Amino acid sequence: DMNVCDNFLWSYLIDKVFSKDPKPRNLDQLRQAITEEFNNIPQKMIAAACRGTAERCNQLIEMEGHSIQIRVVDRR
Repeated sequence: DMNVCDNFLWSYLIDKVFSKDPKPRNLDQLRQAITEEFNNIPQKMIAAACRGTAERCNQLIEMEGHSIQIRVVDRR
């Protein structure tokens, strides 16, 4: 999970889309809700997620490819 999509984007979108009321009821509504939430992600949040990816890559290099400890941040 070293890339931004795996580490941040998908879980963020799932949280946002399925916390809506009413929840999407079909594929078109789901697609629309995902698109809306994606377009509303604050630029600062995207930048922070990208910085986090760079930090994890640097840690992985330092650990010569061995496991690294990932810091979990509550996005709420």
